Amino acid sequence: KPAMASVEKSLERIEKKADAVAESTNRLSKVTSILAGAYAAVQSAIALLGGLDKINAAYDLQTASVKKLNSALNVRGHAAASQGMQDFAAQMQKLTGVGDEVTIGLMSQAAEMGFATGAINDATKAAIGLSDVTGKSLEQSLSDVKAALQGNFDAFTGLNPQIMYMRTNQEKLAAVMKIAGQGLRDQSQNMLTVEGSGKRATGAFGDLLESIGAILAPVRVLINAGIQKLSESLQSVLAPAVEYANEVLANIGPMIDWVKEKIVQGVNIIIGAF
Repeated sequence: KPAMASVEKSLERIEKKADAVAESTNRLSKVTSILAGAYAAVQSAIALLGGLDKINAAYDLQTASVKKLNSALNVRGHAAASQGMQDFAAQMQKLTGVGDEVTIGLMSQAAEMGFATGAINDATKAAIGLSDVTGKSLEQSLSDVKAALQGNFDAFTGLNPQIMYMRTNQEKLAAVMKIAGQGLRDQSQNMLTVEGSGKRATGAFGDLLESIGAILAPVRVLINAGIQKLSESLQSVLAPAVEYANEVLANIGPMIDWVKEKIVQGVNIIIGAF
C-alpha cells in the first residue's frame, strides 16, 4: 500500500505538470498564431514582389552594409557621419543606378583603406565614375584612387598618356578626377535612356523591398522570440515531469511485488474454500 500511495502521488504530480504544459502551450500558441496570422496576411501581396525570401534578403543585405559602415565609423568616433553617408549613397543610386547598398559597402572599404571620414564620399564617387570608364570593379577603382592620392598614377596613363608629362601631382590628380567626372556624367545621361529607366526601376524596386523588409523585421523578431520562448517554457515545465516519471519507474518494482502478493493471497483463499 505505501508503494501504491507513492505511485499515485507521483502520477498526480505528473498530471498537474501536464496540465501546466498544456496551459502554457495554449497561451503561447495563441500569441504565436496572432503573429503568424499577421505575417500570413501580407504574403499574397508579398508574392507579387518576388516572395518573402527576396524581401528579407534585400533588407538583410542593406542592414548588413549599414552595420559594417557603422562599425568602421564607430572605431574612428565618427558615428554621426553614418546617416549623411547613407543619404549620399541614395543620391548616387538615383544619379548612376549603382545600388545604395553597393555604395555603402564601398564606403566601408574606403574607411578600411584609411581614407579620412570627410573624404570617403568623394573617393567613393570618384571610384564609381572611374569604374564606368575603365570597366574595372568598383573595389579596384577605389584602390586606384587611393594610389593616385599617394602619387602613383600608373593605372591612368593608358587612358590619358599626357598624365606622364604633367609636372605636379596636383595636375595629375586633377586629370584623374576629370576622367571620373566624365564617367559620372555618362552614367547620369544613361539613366535617361531606356536602359537607364530599367536601372531606375530596379533601384526603386530594391528600395521598396528594403522598406517592406524593415516593416516586417519586428514581426520576424517576435515570431522567432515566440518560438524560442515556447521551447524554453516547455523545457522548464517538462523537466520536473520527467523527474516525477523517474520516481514512478523507481517505484514500479515494489508496486509489482505488492500486486503479486495480493494475487497469491487471493489464489490461496480460493484454494482454501475447496
